[in-house]
Amino acid sequence: MFEPITIHSDDGKHFLGLRKGRRGGYEIIYDGNSSRQRFVWQIKTYPVDIDRINGQLREAIKSASVLSALYSSLRSAKIEFEIDQK
Repeated sequence: MFEPITIHSDDGKHFLGLRKGRRGGYEIIYDGNSSRQRFVWQIKTYPVDIDRINGQLREAIKSASVLSALYSSLRSAKIEFEIDQK
């Protein structure tokens, strides 16, 4: 059974998570409290390697530029996604 992943940056300004979407696919959530940005990244590559994405989320949240680090990591891993800004 899938357990959602939730990660906060040490400074509390960023949040990343992985959840099952309403339509059954996986979604990465980003919330930047200081910038009031919220993105939902719908993963389009299947099958989804949860452990690998968990590692990518954990590495990205450590970066000064969380979104750029996550974007680069997903692109390097050839994981396709669509971004919806909320």
